Amino acid sequence: MNFILTHKDIFLRTLRIIAVSLILTAAVCAVALYSRTISDFVYYNRTPILAIAVLVLFIALLAQYKQTAILRENERLYQELQVRQAHIERDLAMARNVQEGLLRQKIPQLRGCKITADCRPAQKIGGDFYGATEQKGLVHFFLGDVAGHGISSALVMALTRGLLQELAQQFNSPARILEALNNRLNAYLQNTLSFVTLFYACYDPAGKKLTYASAGQHPALFFRERKLFAKLQTGGAILGMFAGNKYPAKTVKLKSGDKLLCYTDGFLEARAADGRELGEDFFSGQAQAIIHLPLEKIKTGIYAFTDKNARTINDDLSLLCFEAG
Repeated sequence: MNFILTHKDIFLRTLRIIAVSLILTAAVCAVALYSRTISDFVYYNRTPILAIAVLVLFIALLAQYKQTAILRENERLYQELQVRQAHIERDLAMARNVQEGLLRQKIPQLRGCKITADCRPAQKIGGDFYGATEQKGLVHFFLGDVAGHGISSALVMALTRGLLQELAQQFNSPARILEALNNRLNAYLQNTLSFVTLFYACYDPAGKKLTYASAGQHPALFFRERKLFAKLQTGGAILGMFAGNKYPAKTVKLKSGDKLLCYTDGFLEARAADGRELGEDFFSGQAQAIIHLPLEKIKTGIYAFTDKNARTINDDLSLLCFEAG
């Protein structure tokens, strides 16, 4: 619908109303002249008939004026909406740039292992995040997911990632890190519906020991010699909802070449052409089919498999691949 109304449009509309009124008047006069009875009636009542005609024309012009005023108001509201939409688009673009800056930071060369990761938001900005760093001889890495989408989720994501960087410098235990993170998030996110799921691990290259804890995140897949060796999960609660939660950690001994895949639920909730979710079995199967490849090819291969088999993707797709050296 066109809400833009020019002065030319108003003039033409008014001219059209006058023309229609004149045509109707001429038609009535023609009928009156054709019929003697009507002609006599019009002649003896010409004054009230003329008054009525003028009144009808006035009402028509008044209706046109009202319609013009409504269209003018619609035009104003439409232009105001466009301005607001432009501001929203600008804010979303800025938020996306900030988020991409956080996620596209190159994972540093880490001692005794290789890590690669990627995130594909379902919308312009998302709530998934990842990171890896080396602290006091241990390699810390994590993959998380903030509930929901949009700017609010992106803000919580940035907050969580910043807190993790701070806590990684204080603790070398995934359990202690998640407990502290949960309490901090609970204080920040009170009276909101936001929460965070997270897988966090610390790898000791010297002893090839991986210690991990989970907060409501899907289990990481542990592959050894091209086969799914174990699913790493500890059963911790989601972050930010309740203070005082405990997050038990577990430790596994790794061998050179062992690989770990951490992923968010966007891969599992993607829907095939028949409407069914791809699910965890599909993800595990496609991962095992290419787990022998280098990490970068595993990452791109899993995204390619998902793109090929999923008609609908409604959530962020994030993946972190780890290989022990």
